[in-house]
Amino acid sequence: MIKTALIIAIIKLIECFDYSKIVKSNLSSHAQDIGAGKKLFIQKASIGAAMLIVGLCLSATASAQSQGNVNTRVLTPLTIANTNDLNFGRIIPGTVRSVIRIGRDNGTLDIRSGDALPIGGTVERAGFTIVADPSTQVQITLPNTLNIVRVGGTETMRVNRFRLDGRGGRIASRNIDNSGILDILVSAQLRVLPSQAAGVYRANYDVTVEYN
Repeated sequence: MIKTALIIAIIKLIECFDYSKIVKSNLSSHAQDIGAGKKLFIQKASIGAAMLIVGLCLSATASAQSQGNVNTRVLTPLTIANTNDLNFGRIIPGTVRSVIRIGRDNGTLDIRSGDALPIGGTVERAGFTIVADPSTQVQITLPNTLNIVRVGGTETMRVNRFRLDGRGGRIASRNIDNSGILDILVSAQLRVLPSQAAGVYRANYDVTVEYN
């Protein structure tokens, strides 16, 4: 379309030049009266008119317009609530450092190394309930390592390798179904030293959830 406009403008320019020649021919008998200044004015006016036509053609075809849409989705604010504590039960220290783990999928206590002796008590994975917008995906972040401290003392025990039930490491994604509710279970690993002081050990930890 722009090429067509340019061709038309060029034709107009040629016509203007031809017209100036016709004027010059018809008025040849009066050339001395018109003078060189008036001839130059006619030629410049013809060129200016042609350039104006080109400008009008380009301004009429060199732009376009369309419409777009603006969209957003407002999601339900995320909430997470603790429904169960992480419990390793009761343990007698061994003669060497021992590592005890709660299984991520079955919740059973497993002696990974050492000779510490579990003797019952409550053994369970931690539980959390997440409320989110239905049919979305969230990312859950568990602690890396923390120390639980003896109540009434300063002695500590290290807890690490936090894991969600199912797949993934300490940072994992989960899908929220149509109910908008997701229940998760958290396991971990406990280190018991041979000289571990007797007592109850506890600490708080954070579980973070955010939309993907």
